[in-house]
Amino acid sequence: MGASANLSGFGIGIILYLLTIPFSDVFAIHKWLPLYLVVLLPLIATYMAALLLSPQMAIIKLVPEDGLFLLFLTVLCFSTVIHTEWIDDYSLPHISSYFVTIACYYLFFRLIISAAKVRIASMITALAIGVVAVSIVGIYEFIVRNVSSDWGVLDLPGRASGREDYVAAYLGVFRSRSFMAESGLMALYLELIAPIVIFSLAERRKWGVAAVLSVLTMLGLFATVSVAALISLGFGLLVAILVFVYVKPERIKFVLAATLVFFLIGLWAAENQVVDGGAVSSVASKVTLKGGDASSRDRLERWSKALKQSYDSPLIGYGAGSFKAMKFEIEGGVVSFWLQVMFEGGAVALMALLSGYTLIFRRALLLPFSRKYGYIISLSAGFVHYAVISDYWKPWVWLVLAMVVYDSSLAINRSRDPR
Repeated sequence: MGASANLSGFGIGIILYLLTIPFSDVFAIHKWLPLYLVVLLPLIATYMAALLLSPQMAIIKLVPEDGLFLLFLTVLCFSTVIHTEWIDDYSLPHISSYFVTIACYYLFFRLIISAAKVRIASMITALAIGVVAVSIVGIYEFIVRNVSSDWGVLDLPGRASGREDYVAAYLGVFRSRSFMAESGLMALYLELIAPIVIFSLAERRKWGVAAVLSVLTMLGLFATVSVAALISLGFGLLVAILVFVYVKPERIKFVLAATLVFFLIGLWAAENQVVDGGAVSSVASKVTLKGGDASSRDRLERWSKALKQSYDSPLIGYGAGSFKAMKFEIEGGVVSFWLQVMFEGGAVALMALLSGYTLIFRRALLLPFSRKYGYIISLSAGFVHYAVISDYWKPWVWLVLAMVVYDSSLAINRSRDPR
């Protein structure tokens, strides 16, 4: 009875954690101690204590992907230790951040939901609440801030302020960020979480709710004015469509008809100049990275330096937080997660991490229900978006990876015991 109560408590704690993950920066105890981590850490401590005090409590088996992520961390540690000349004040916090991120947001989260047998439907409901909240606040913020400089109820603690910090290049409009410190993070959250929620609702035939959530999500993404999100989500949708056509070739006519409709709408919009030409040029310059804006120039400079320096240590990199090896005169890292991993851990660490990511993506492909298309969009979009950002310490992509593994294990168990 006691064990059952503990497991029930885990389920409630997980739902609370999922409700707090949108609060990326607001209400944080410290910039490295966000609200959702405050909720998750006691759950992890309780879970570990339960394992020690209740030997009958089943320990969930690890999967091959866990070993690949562990290999990634091991190579990163090894590279840091042997490259002592590049160790500085960033090294220990940086490698600690990698361990905490993967251990808490991926591994322990998955172990806890597996042990407590948390229902996917319950988690989807919690995630849906978060998507709605983030979208509505972002939309409201976009409307208010583009006509007034008064923050009003949006003066949230823990979030960067100042209109001048978030003006989209050439467009002259304020970029929403909802509960996050940056608009790009709001876009990342929506493109990773919303597809899973929308397809889960559609799978349960809640078409109206799914449609409303889709509209809110698109408006929320629009409010971020994030070109990276536009490209990433477009890529995710393309991958999902290709998988859909492969799985159900009889639907090819439907897909072609829908594609034709969108093409005609785009053609009509172009002919009638629905979108300002300057805005189109701005988006094009962002996509090609040939724009004159400071963001594009900064990224290209960082990527160029990181690639050149990586040639000297291609296999195991320079170690965690070894940014001074790039001889930057400005603060910050590579601003590309995949390139950062290559720089810090070399090809071995990058291949280990991407192999784990790919295997989990394959699990999503093999899921026997339509929710898999949400996972496919999310993981595909995340893969592209993380090529131009490096905020790996946010929990969202690790949450998706953990949910795919959990969903996959549930599907396997159901196939073995269909009842």
